[in-house]
Amino acid sequence: MTLSTLEKIFLATALIFLAISCSRSPAKDKASEMDLTPRSTLMIGGTKISVEIADTAEKRNRGLSGRTSMEEDQGMLFDFKNSQTTKPGFWMIDMKFDLDLIWIKDNRVIEITKSVPHPKTGTDSSELPIYYPEHAIDTVVEVNSGFSDRRGIKVGDVLTFN
Repeated sequence: MTLSTLEKIFLATALIFLAISCSRSPAKDKASEMDLTPRSTLMIGGTKISVEIADTAEKRNRGLSGRTSMEEDQGMLFDFKNSQTTKPGFWMIDMKFDLDLIWIKDNRVIEITKSVPHPKTGTDSSELPIYYPEHAIDTVVEVNSGFSDRRGIKVGDVLTFN
């Protein structure tokens, strides 16, 4: 049986595709998916913060859970501008370090919840407190506990993006 030129081209293309598909590492693909989180740099008052942006329900639900730490000048921005939620609740499920929650409305800091403690090992999720802003917000920035005081972030400071 002899293969036509078209059949040979098809077979060669299929083998190349198979070789490329098999050479991919599942761990590498997983890391690539994780790297898709949008990042940005923002300023609150005079403080520069590199943030990951949690702009979908899934990303907002996951937040910083499971991480063991965060660099001093980093944070996570939770974008609720396209959400029905104006007073979102935050809890510290699966958190390994303490946080400050910076509550923002119309690019202005309106509240800061300082030193929110991570749960002790073995704490049942039903026992975790939920932290809410007192007023309607559209953005939350999570930073390391004490960051707000160390950097002089206060109510009234303006948030801008670089």
